[in-house]
Amino acid sequence: MNRLSRFIRAGALVALFALAGCGAPPATQAKSPIKHHVVAPEKQPSSVSSANLAGTPTYVGGKGGVYYQNMVVVLTWHAIAQTGVYDTISVSAFQAQMAALATDGFHPISAAQFSAFVLHKEAVPQNAVLLTFDNGVESVYTLGWPILQHYRFPSVMFPVLGRTNVLGGYFTSAQITALAKSGLVTIGSHTYAQHIGVAVGPHQAAPADVMPSYSGGTIESTSQFQASIANDAKLAQAAIVKWTGAPEPFFSDPFGQYTPTLIAALAKAGFIEDFTTLGWAVVPGAPADRLPRINVGTGSSTASSMVGAILEVARLTAADPTWHPPLSHVIVWHT
Repeated sequence: MNRLSRFIRAGALVALFALAGCGAPPATQAKSPIKHHVVAPEKQPSSVSSANLAGTPTYVGGKGGVYYQNMVVVLTWHAIAQTGVYDTISVSAFQAQMAALATDGFHPISAAQFSAFVLHKEAVPQNAVLLTFDNGVESVYTLGWPILQHYRFPSVMFPVLGRTNVLGGYFTSAQITALAKSGLVTIGSHTYAQHIGVAVGPHQAAPADVMPSYSGGTIESTSQFQASIANDAKLAQAAIVKWTGAPEPFFSDPFGQYTPTLIAALAKAGFIEDFTTLGWAVVPGAPADRLPRINVGTGSSTASSMVGAILEVARLTAADPTWHPPLSHVIVWHT
C-alpha cells in the first residue's frame, strides 16, 4: 500500500469520528511553497542517555500485552453530555473509553512526557496515548474531569481563551486555574478569539487564522492579517500565564487547518507544539508544529471503536513512520 493510500485509509477512519468545528467538508486544498518553520531542536540534551531514547516505531499487535511501541496516538474529544450527539460523546461512553484505556494496557502520558518524546526523542511507555480536549466546553469540566481524576489520567485541554468568563457553557478562569493546579491537566490554546470561519472571497469561507478575510469586495491586507494572528496568539499566551502562572507551548489548530504563516506567528508567542486533526500517530522527533490526532469523541463513539481506531492508526504509522502532515493544510468552504 503506498503512502497516499495509507493516508486516505487513516483519514477515512478518522472521518468516522469527525467533530463539528474541526472537520468541514473539503472543497479546495491550498499548497504552500513556503519553507517549513523548524521549531524542534535537532540535538539531544546531554542529560539524556541513549538508553532513554525512543527506538523505531513498531506495531506488535497485542503480543504480551503490547500493541505498539515508540509512538504516541493522540486522542481528541470536544464535549460530553448525558446523551451523545454529533460532536458530543455521552458520559457513559466516555466513562467506558477511560475504563478501556485503564484495563487494556494503554498508557496515557503527560504533556511533559509528550514534549520530551517529540522534541528530544525520549522514550515513552508502550501503548502510549495523549488525551486532548478542544474548545474548553464546560461539560468537559463538570462531567469529564471527575472521570479523568478517578483514573489519574493526564491530559491537555485547549480552551478558546477569549470565551472564558464571557460566554456561558465554557470554562471559567477559576476552572482553568483549578485544572492547571491539579497537576494532571496542561492548558493550551485553541486561539483567543479566532476559532471562527470568515469570508475569504465571494461565497467562500475559511478559518480566521489561515486566510485574510474578505468584505465588501476587498481582501484584508497581508500585513493586517499577519498582525491579527500574531495578536491573537499573544493574547492567548497572556491568558494562559494569567490563569495558570506559566506559558505553555501547546496549540490546537482550529478546524485542523494551518499554514507556515500561522506556525511562525504561534512560535513567536511560544506555541511550538501545534496539533491538527489529520489522523496518524506521532513518532519520535516528529515535526512539532503539525502533530496528528484522531477524533474519538462523537455521539456514536464507543470504547471498542476508540480502541479499534488507536490500533489501526498505530499499525498504519508503523508501516510508514516517515509520513508527516503536509507543510500547509487549508480547506476553503463554499458557502
